[in-house]
Amino acid sequence: MTDIKPTKRGKLSKKFLMDLKEGLYLVSNVYDSPYKPVYVEKVVPRKAREEQWKRIVNVKANNRLCDIFPSKQV
Repeated sequence: MTDIKPTKRGKLSKKFLMDLKEGLYLVSNVYDSPYKPVYVEKVVPRKAREEQWKRIVNVKANNRLCDIFPSKQV
């Protein structure tokens, strides 16, 4: 586990997603197990965000807290 802090934290709404800069890493604050978020994905180009939003809703990470990181965390 790393001690790296997110650059941003917020409620994962569709507007929040659409306003994010491409290439950032979005990590849900909803977990399958203690160390496995249900959703971790690089923010895709704007033209593909509708499909990304569908994946977020599919795992029920929408409208819940999420963290934004500048790069993928190991």
